Amino acid sequence: MSHSRGLLWQVRGCHAYLIFLCLMQIAGTGMAEEQGVEPGVQSADTSEVYTDQLIDPGVADEVFDSRTDGFFEEPEGRRFFNVQYRHFLEDLDEAGTSYEDGILLQWRRETQDLGELDMFATLRHLRGDDLDIRGPSTGGVLTLRQHGFALSNRWLMDNAAGVLRTTADPVIRSSYRINLPSSLMAGAQLLLDDGVSQWRFNAGRLGSLGTGQVDAFDSRDGLLANLGYSRQFNVRWRGGLHLVHLNDHDRVEDHQSVVGLLQYETPDRNQRYQIHTLNDSKGNFGVWLDGENRIGRWRHRYGTFRLEPNLLWTDVPVTNDQQGLYARSEFRTFRFFMSGGADYRETDIKDDPRRTGTRTTSGFINGTWRVRASTSLGGTLSAVDSRPHNGGDGDDNRTVRLTGFVSQSVPIGITRLQLSVADLDEGNDGDGQIYGVIWDQDWNFIRTLSLSTSLSHARSSGSLDEDRRDSASLLLRHDFSSRFNWNSSFSYTRVEMNTSNTQDGYNANLGVGWRFLPDWDAGLQLVWNRTDTDFGRLSDNERSVTDKSLMLSIRHSRRSGRPIVAQGQRHSGQGYGKVAGQVFYDRNGDGVRQAGEEAAEGVPVYLDGRYERLTDHEGRFLFSPVPVGEHHLSLALEDVPLPWGLEDETPQPVSVSVREQTEHSVGLVRIE
Repeated sequence: MSHSRGLLWQVRGCHAYLIFLCLMQIAGTGMAEEQGVEPGVQSADTSEVYTDQLIDPGVADEVFDSRTDGFFEEPEGRRFFNVQYRHFLEDLDEAGTSYEDGILLQWRRETQDLGELDMFATLRHLRGDDLDIRGPSTGGVLTLRQHGFALSNRWLMDNAAGVLRTTADPVIRSSYRINLPSSLMAGAQLLLDDGVSQWRFNAGRLGSLGTGQVDAFDSRDGLLANLGYSRQFNVRWRGGLHLVHLNDHDRVEDHQSVVGLLQYETPDRNQRYQIHTLNDSKGNFGVWLDGENRIGRWRHRYGTFRLEPNLLWTDVPVTNDQQGLYARSEFRTFRFFMSGGADYRETDIKDDPRRTGTRTTSGFINGTWRVRASTSLGGTLSAVDSRPHNGGDGDDNRTVRLTGFVSQSVPIGITRLQLSVADLDEGNDGDGQIYGVIWDQDWNFIRTLSLSTSLSHARSSGSLDEDRRDSASLLLRHDFSSRFNWNSSFSYTRVEMNTSNTQDGYNANLGVGWRFLPDWDAGLQLVWNRTDTDFGRLSDNERSVTDKSLMLSIRHSRRSGRPIVAQGQRHSGQGYGKVAGQVFYDRNGDGVRQAGEEAAEGVPVYLDGRYERLTDHEGRFLFSPVPVGEHHLSLALEDVPLPWGLEDETPQPVSVSVREQTEHSVGLVRIE
């Protein structure tokens, strides 16, 4: 539309230019009369006479098409398609050789009426020496999702079916200190959201993805159902509940659990307070409170918690049988960052003599200072003290650690040096110290080549085991061209124990990526690991273990489509509709087009004063997609031929509903 509008302005500009030439001609004639030239006498001017040339509509269309070539060729709505084949070979000294072949498929499409649709699917086949007893294994994953589907003018729906993870309101499920884990299942999900309230539902059979390079769902016993509701009551208060029902699980007893949340947050988000409660049908209870304050550059977080033993939540173990409190503070500027905190945690909170309880107190402080653009300093000091309680066995343990580093940009790259020391007191097991140093270097060569190296050394002393650990590693990547790159890494680790045992570990990795066609990629990954152990004076034996793996992948991916551009301002509603209508010459003024009343062609119609459409030869116009809600239509009356116009020139309201077309015709009347 912007191109057609530009052509219209070009036509108008031509008219203005012609008027200017006429005025100049008149002015020239007058000047000639003043200079004694007779009007009837032809001058010696041999310039060609100007001939007005109208723009051919067909030519105009060709110009418009040439300027928009490539845009309207793409279908409306972005689309993505990806298919990949993977072959994985693993040769383990102790487990033999195994093979894995798999296909991964991804598809996504953005639509106007159905929201965003996507699919993820895999198919995997395993075979090998370690599978000879039970035979080859075949499996896969299929997940279908729909996002942003407008059920009505208010409600949006997200839904999914297949292999997926359970969902809950993020505010309900987590806090700074306590998190409720999700579960993997084969089932269905539903989310309803109107911007104020949310409803969530999950149900399915539990399982796991197993091991391998390609996901495959392994079902197991256990049915899980979830139902959640949350609501933003006003700008300050939010609350919600989430219920869980589990039955027929092979390791976790049948139960129901419910978690509740109440949150208070100031409009400026500088203060926030939360209380969570968790109850299960076995009578176990948990509660945790969190607070957060922002004062200038300071951010403070603190809270307390109590989680009773054997507390249940879905099929995944949850933190239980502990209570405590915590505090965190951090200060941040452009060049300086500092944080600190303290924790107290107690286990075996009901003094069960069958359990060993501990009381643990910890604290830390760390900071980073950017001295100048090329230099940074930092360090961390931490301490942990753990003691048994309720008469249980165990020793007091204390650890103090100090770490400092300096980072410096030099002509050859960035150098980082870190030093650390730890003092350990392990009660009857004695005490000792651990010292360590790490040197990391990023090397600058050429833009397409990156090289990083690392060296480390650590040693323990005192009554601790006299151990020593040394390591070296190298990481290299080279973007040979826009279509080809390779990377490689190598590491070596040597551990010497006080028993005179030594262990040498080697790891090598080589990866290659190649775009051999515009939409096709190939990748190769080779991994080699070796461990050599010398048992020293304890044994005359030496042991070597070597593992190798190879993964080959071929991928085809394609993107197409253009974004769905909404026309009209977004208000409180959800989803899209259409606005259509007709502009005509209403000769009898009744507002309804009669058989003998002509269509008004080429009249600019505006939606919300911004989005323009020109009426076609039938006087019709269409805006699509238009966000749900109230909008306004208006005409560019300066382009309507006289004596036609509107009695009321104010913008006319139109109401748009989801997936519906609103008709609004405009009748032009004679202005006397």
